[in-house]
Amino acid sequence: MLRYTHVLFDLDGTIYDSTPANIRGLLDMLKKHRPDTEETYESLLRYAGTPAAWTVEQLGFPRDRTDAFVSEWYRGVGDYAKDVRAFPGLLAAAKYLKSLGAHLGIVTSRDRCGEEVLGAFAAVFPLELQPIFDMAIGADDTERGKPAPDPLLKYLERSGAKASETLYIGDTATDLMAAQAAGMDFGLALWGYEGRRTLPGCTWQLSTPWDAVTAVTTRPDSTSQRFKWARELAGISQVGLHYCKDEFDRERFERVREIACEMLASGGGITFDEAKENYACERGYACPKSDTRAAVFDDQDRILLVQERSGLWDLPGGWFDDGQTVVSNALKELREEAGMEGRFVKLVAVLDRNRHNVPRRNWNAVKFFVECAPGQQDFRPNSETLACRYFAQNEIPWEALREDTTTREEIGLCFAAHADPHWVTVTE
Repeated sequence: MLRYTHVLFDLDGTIYDSTPANIRGLLDMLKKHRPDTEETYESLLRYAGTPAAWTVEQLGFPRDRTDAFVSEWYRGVGDYAKDVRAFPGLLAAAKYLKSLGAHLGIVTSRDRCGEEVLGAFAAVFPLELQPIFDMAIGADDTERGKPAPDPLLKYLERSGAKASETLYIGDTATDLMAAQAAGMDFGLALWGYEGRRTLPGCTWQLSTPWDAVTAVTTRPDSTSQRFKWARELAGISQVGLHYCKDEFDRERFERVREIACEMLASGGGITFDEAKENYACERGYACPKSDTRAAVFDDQDRILLVQERSGLWDLPGGWFDDGQTVVSNALKELREEAGMEGRFVKLVAVLDRNRHNVPRRNWNAVKFFVECAPGQQDFRPNSETLACRYFAQNEIPWEALREDTTTREEIGLCFAAHADPHWVTVTE
């Protein structure tokens, strides 16, 4: 289940690293007509992502010649076209989102005028994106462009999507304003954002394109309010029992824990005794558990999975043992479950367990996914695992995956990290 079934991207500064070319072209035109201008590259960044016609009007060019100045600007941008590329990892992340069933769209401030002058370079719907994205909305598809919500609403109209199930990803304040006005969640593409201060009101702060995958695959918080209260009360009682000295205070905190267990039991899915047994073993300050998963690839780029006693497949891994680090615990679990010696390669992701794995637990965990290089292996069936083998991504038995510890999306992140020598750890 995806948190968002429709994911929309701004084009310039979000998909393409084209902001420098656009702003340099604008500055060249401005200096040509106003040699004494005080505008600089940095000051013109305020127009990043805004409609071209609106931009030249805001700079004081005659309105009756707007089209001519826009065309001149675009021709100047063409001088820098060779430097424009999609941001690293963006297209791979978009393809992966599409493979998960997400509908992808583009909502851009580009218009057909730019396409007429510069051709494919300035296209509203570039050819290389058409196999990945379903639709593109340009500035001249609506009477008003961003920051008005009209382009985003036009997408909803054409696609039949709901605003509540749509995420818009952009790199400017006008993108954020448009999303808010359209009633959509907004992800700030920090990889293209030129501002010095973060934008308040963003639903997601996305450091890399793969953080967008994490946002989309984060499960909507459908947990009942009773469950949330129960967890909070259990945490308060655990901390209280750890620090209190007074006998009567201890009795009160024990009663608070009992109430938390009763609330969990009344919500179904767990008995009072199960809840009490779970919380009774917790001591000290309430905090998440820690889990590591080792992602190992062979020379055919296949990933190693282990088959547990339940018959389900999983990445080798488990809870941290006392005295272990993220890396040493991942290598220890790899050794114990797959009989393999490994070597650390990179940290793939740090994820919140209850945002991604099912079912939700009345405790939480921080999950570390670590890519490890394979070493010598001597696997033998043991008390934890029956078998281990390598799988290509299209061969993985998804129906037999142990989703409370490893999901399809998490394995997808591991494949993406393995393929990217410049991978940036996905965090949340």
